[in-house]
Amino acid sequence: MAGDVVSVRLWLPQTEVVEVIVDAPGRLRVRVASSVSRPRCADCGARCGRVHDRREKRVRDLEVSGRPVTLVWDRRRMVCDGCGRRFLEDHPALEGRLTARLARRLVADAREMTVNTVARRHRVGWHTVMALVIAYGGLVGEHRRRRRCRRHQQPPPESCDAKPTASPTTPTSKPAASSPPNLTPPSPATQTPQKREGSTVR
Repeated sequence: MAGDVVSVRLWLPQTEVVEVIVDAPGRLRVRVASSVSRPRCADCGARCGRVHDRREKRVRDLEVSGRPVTLVWDRRRMVCDGCGRRFLEDHPALEGRLTARLARRLVADAREMTVNTVARRHRVGWHTVMALVIAYGGLVGEHRRRRRCRRHQQPPPESCDAKPTASPTTPTSKPAASSPPNLTPPSPATQTPQKREGSTVR
């Protein structure tokens, strides 16, 4: 073994390294596979352990020591024992042509520099970076709209509850509460004692 060999961990969740395909000064290519032995079927949710075949998928990852890294994912096509459906396994970090952490790095760098500079720095296409920026902007806008909707939805129940309690304190409600003894004409029952008192005085 050469004296300048250093083992590098990918630090990707649910991922195991199968082999290093290319280890050159200008690039690094690693074969990886999912560490989930029995993925779930997307239709019935059952655990599947029968593999129909495998398909290679190349995914770009963050650079290591200045070298672009390409992950060759041995993606399995599973056969569900429950419903018989064939499906490709999913991976939280290897969906698409870029890893999730590389996509986040591209968007973060695009906030500090131009799209052309980001594309040249990470050796990816301009359209790739621009598509990520547009998608991220849409997610941020949707998140802000949901926050505004939640803020507007919370006050109405409080205002509706406050209206009945605030109505008795309004100026129009106070005379209504005090009007029966002061403003309404006296009933016949109250008039008879007054006549009797007047007769006794006379």
